[in-house]
Amino acid sequence: MTPKPDSALRGLLTGVASKRPPWFRRHPPDAAGYDPQTTMLYDEERAESFFTKAAMLVGLCILTGPLWILQFVDSLLQRLSIITTFVILILIILSLAAIARPSESLAGAAA
Repeated sequence: MTPKPDSALRGLLTGVASKRPPWFRRHPPDAAGYDPQTTMLYDEERAESFFTKAAMLVGLCILTGPLWILQFVDSLLQRLSIITTFVILILIILSLAAIARPSESLAGAAA
């Protein structure tokens, strides 16, 4: 059995979640040698569901945010700056959230 590779963002969120008990944490039934102070177990399905929903929410905000901002901006230079900023932001988020080569992240941001 080989473990799934985690993205940088998933590793960061898992690290933050380990600081305090997340809602997807689970306690094993009377496991021998289990120390709750040093060991944290979590339900993989709940964690995956949480991270998927969080990614969808961030993606929705990243995609619709510029549309709302552009509605209230008149200058073409400001509009170009907003579009460029969000494309770079999407590229950074894709690089952190996906397990992909940089060229694949760039292609995803361009799409």
